[in-house]
Amino acid sequence: MAFRVTNQMMSQRMLENLWASMRRLDKWNQQLSTGRRISLPSDDPADTETAMRLRTLLREGEQYMRNVDDALAWLEATDAALNHATQVLQRARELIIYGGNGTLTDEARQALATEMNQLIHDLFAVANTKHGQRYLFAGENTLIRPFEVILRDQTDPSSPVVGFQYHGTRYEPADGFDGLELEIEAGNTLRYNIFGNDVFEPIFDVLIAVREHLENGNLNDLTGDDLRNFDEAMDNLLRWRAEVGARVNRLELVRERLSQNQVNLEKLSAEVEGIDIAEVIMRLKMEENVYRAALGAGARIIQPTLLDFLT
Repeated sequence: MAFRVTNQMMSQRMLENLWASMRRLDKWNQQLSTGRRISLPSDDPADTETAMRLRTLLREGEQYMRNVDDALAWLEATDAALNHATQVLQRARELIIYGGNGTLTDEARQALATEMNQLIHDLFAVANTKHGQRYLFAGENTLIRPFEVILRDQTDPSSPVVGFQYHGTRYEPADGFDGLELEIEAGNTLRYNIFGNDVFEPIFDVLIAVREHLENGNLNDLTGDDLRNFDEAMDNLLRWRAEVGARVNRLELVRERLSQNQVNLEKLSAEVEGIDIAEVIMRLKMEENVYRAALGAGARIIQPTLLDFLT
């Protein structure tokens, strides 16, 4: 059964073919412009799910990397503060040993007490060190100054330190808080802070006692309990420095592993969504030639009308 072909039918079919060719041309142009094979789920429904999963993993990896960098920066600031505290304590130990010398005059021992008091003030400044806008050694209350100095003369900032108060939180795992944590890998968290009371309270207790014994000339205390208590406080500080160093080493290993994993995920994502530039350019050129040819053929087919023959 034959059917009648009209100019309108020919025009409509030509336009449909041109639109189809334009869509293919736009498809290859879009891939070449973006460098990706998949821009919409309809481009490849099968690979879209894989591409989305890889993108999610990449974003998670980026967040883990940021967490690791934040924790590293905090721990490096902590180590720098503890390093300064170690240097101060080394000088304090020299003063204790020197102050226990029975040949010293009272004036010389008072001078040692004055220097010891300055070292205590310096250590309080270390204990109140801030990282950005947060205090390193305040536990959970990072916006609250952890240590408050109690002076013999509250009107004189350089007055001898007679005590202190700790306003930070303490390590209380039974209460559900065991430190500031960040997730550094899926299901893997790390506590990146240490508690100021664990580190500095033993130090302040012994140094305040040492200063008082220097003022009063208590040689037996200086060469006995003071030196022993000081060495215990120093060992405690060194243990915490070792703990901080161990966490830094762990984070650096995790960061290296995350970085390598990101490279692998980006490679997989490129294989799923990426394009072969040479192939896309070839297909784009072919489709461009097809489109030009279709335009030329359409112009010749549709141009004649009945009026062209009415002469």
